[in-house]
Amino acid sequence: MEEVHKILAQLETTLVALQQNAWQQRQALIALRVGAVEALVAQQQALLQQLEALQRQCVQLGERIEREPSLQQRWERIRIQAREVRHLLQLNRILAQRAHEHTAALWEALAPDGHLYNRQA
Repeated sequence: MEEVHKILAQLETTLVALQQNAWQQRQALIALRVGAVEALVAQQQALLQQLEALQRQCVQLGERIEREPSLQQRWERIRIQAREVRHLLQLNRILAQRAHEHTAALWEALAPDGHLYNRQA
């Protein structure tokens, strides 16, 4: 049981870190801080890989989790938290797409022919 508790704790910690990352990413997207967004996306990818590995371990320990009511409840809370994080990440993707579209439209308005200044001026 110690192993299951440890893995579930790591899973919870990873989800919290991913959720914090997603909120930071959202703030950076709103402020159009491109460098911050890129750094957060890289960190997010690492957290998602870690989360995936922990989930595979939990699947292997599924029987043990199902036998223990307290572990079952904890697992269900983790699943709910994971859905919330997934929803936040989806919203960030939409926000990133919109930010990209607005930035492209702004550049088009500022430099319709692709140049920032007029050489003949």
